[in-house]
Amino acid sequence: MLEAFTTHELLSNIPVQIESICTYEDRLLVGTKQGTLLVYKFENDKIDLFLTLKGFSKKTINQIAVTTVFSPYQLVALSEGNLNVYSIQQSSIQLLPCEGLTKTRGSTLFSLHQSSAADEMPSAQLAVACKRKIVLYHWLKKGPPQEVKEINLYDVPKAVVYHGHGYSDKIYIGFKGKYCQLNISSEQVKDMLCTGRQLEATMLWVDKDTVAICKDEWSILLGEDGKPYQDEYKSNIKWCDCPTALLYCKPYIAAVINKGIEVKTIQLVDPIQIIELPKVKLVAQDKINLLRLSSYLK
Repeated sequence: MLEAFTTHELLSNIPVQIESICTYEDRLLVGTKQGTLLVYKFENDKIDLFLTLKGFSKKTINQIAVTTVFSPYQLVALSEGNLNVYSIQQSSIQLLPCEGLTKTRGSTLFSLHQSSAADEMPSAQLAVACKRKIVLYHWLKKGPPQEVKEINLYDVPKAVVYHGHGYSDKIYIGFKGKYCQLNISSEQVKDMLCTGRQLEATMLWVDKDTVAICKDEWSILLGEDGKPYQDEYKSNIKWCDCPTALLYCKPYIAAVINKGIEVKTIQLVDPIQIIELPKVKLVAQDKINLLRLSSYLK
């Protein structure tokens, strides 16, 4: 079996509980239950603590993501229902005033979508799930995000992912037991598939116009029209177990399953690699095709 990825233990015996992670360039950001934000710097197969921000949040840091299309980069952080945007400086992370974010109080998750920094007009989009609604934001230039619109839904979103390259007008939303497609312009919601035996929704924007949604042991690849692909180059993917998370590091697609990480490609049926890691809690990826894994053992 091909070894697509190798594993290295980078951190151990951390005196805080990890709740969220994300990567950008050579940095790993770690959000903790205690509200501390840790910034690590990668160098070869080693990692060094670059910055410790105690009191970054008064409560648990549930989700973090970085937009890299503008300079300086910006960090989006969700902590116990409060969403904030920060400017990432060389040796500090500073809060940006965003008046429109008051509408996201009580939010449970968000999805960040960005164009390439090389695009003529780089931009970023932010979809925030707040109770039974989605609040949408858009960056067109430097500074805080601007609110686009607020769309009411019939249930509480459990997962959200944008569909498309560049500016996206479609969002896939996972509810408990079902997937739907939301057209931002028309605000129309179209029912897609059920989640199967596993009621929690698992989705991933793969590349360009492809989104993967999970039903039982399968990941179904959908095109821009929301319909499954019917060709030999992009077909449904069957995993050893029901995935709880997906990652795409071209040409590999990986799923978090009970025994660890299963790695395949979109074209091949058989697994390329199974990385046995107990109780994988969090996963993240970066642009240099590396998986960053956080395994928390109770």
